[in-house]
Amino acid sequence: MLKNKIEKFLAKRVLILFAVLTILDIVFMKNKWLVLGGLFCGTVFSLFRFSSMVAVYAKILSQEAKQAAVAKSVLNYVVSLVVVIALLVISMKISMSMFTGMTAGILLVPAVFFINAITEGFGITHNNFE
Repeated sequence: MLKNKIEKFLAKRVLILFAVLTILDIVFMKNKWLVLGGLFCGTVFSLFRFSSMVAVYAKILSQEAKQAAVAKSVLNYVVSLVVVIALLVISMKISMSMFTGMTAGILLVPAVFFINAITEGFGITHNNFE
């Protein structure tokens, strides 16, 4: 992980959002440790999922045998969705507090991209990801 500019950008922003959510968890949540555990597990899984998808898409763009690479990418995506569903079901069985943290952790990476898209769209930041 952290092989290129976008992965470093993402890791920094996810770490910042993770810290903010951790502080909010400690201040406001009832079951602090369950939420924090779910948040940590969800964030780690989301980062690994993003990293694997980056690697798969890099292979698709660089290989000449694209049909096999595309099939692997679709399989990777479907397997990652099944793992997300399994993690959410397991966390829900343990506790709704853990489910809340896990959901927030899994959504950190998409939230970072969403926030970046909004700030780029309004011209607030210029990260030059084209």
